[in-house]
Order: sequence, then structure tokens, then C-alpha cells
Amino acid sequence: MASEHAKDRQGAEADRADAEDHQGVVAGMKAYRVEVSRDGRFWLIRVPEIDRSTQARRYGDVRPMAAELIEIMTGTTDFEMQVSVALPSAVEDHL
Repeated sequence: MASEHAKDRQGAEADRADAEDHQGVVAGMKAYRVEVSRDGRFWLIRVPEIDRSTQARRYGDVRPMAAELIEIMTGTTDFEMQVSVALPSAVEDHL
């Protein structure tokens, strides 16, 4: 009985350590910030958590390009993206 209690305690400690290691994970899924800004004719796409960037010619390609970058660099498709767009100052002036 004592060894079962020790196993339960070890399991609980492992679960707690695992939970601490996965801060920022929502429901078992890692969330990546995607920072998007206009850079000349292209949209610059930066993912700080993996310290990588890519670009897209059209805004409609931003999410697929970001997802592909994350998939290639992490080897997983189980993630969420939080996209934030910095509008060009010329656009912000008209808002």
C-alpha cells in the first residue's frame, strides 16, 4: 500500500512539473504569436517564439504562410496562432 501511495505522489509531482513546463499551452495546444506588418510590397510575418520570419505578397496568404513556418520549424500541426497586425501609418491616419 505504501508503494502505491509513493507512486501516486510521484505521478502528481510529474503532472505538476509537466503543467509548469507547458505554460502558454491552451487545452494541450501551444499558442504562437504572429506579428504582421507591411514591408513595401510584402507582408512581413514574424513568429517570436521560434525566432523566425517569412513573408507573403497578399494579406490573404499571411495565415497559411505563418502556419507553414510554424509546422516546418516545430514539426507539429497541433498549435494555435494569435495574429496581430500593425497597420501602415498611412492607413492609421485614415481611421
